[in-house]
Amino acid sequence: MVVRAAEEEGVWDSPPSGLRAAIRGFRAAALTPPRGLGAAHGLFAGYAGPWTWFAPASRSQCAFFIWKLMPAL
Repeated sequence: MVVRAAEEEGVWDSPPSGLRAAIRGFRAAALTPPRGLGAAHGLFAGYAGPWTWFAPASRSQCAFFIWKLMPAL
């Protein structure tokens, strides 16, 4: 949701040049294009988790990821 909002606003048009370094620690299967773009832009940095890719996000998780996007807007 957050990555799509960033794309819609034109904030994250494409992955930065350091994409490979930014996504270290993520399994390739978990990195669909939106997740990979979010990871490349540091969206998940600083969030200790836990979370699962396939469960609905909690309110606190949504708040964290929206907070991470706000400086880019």
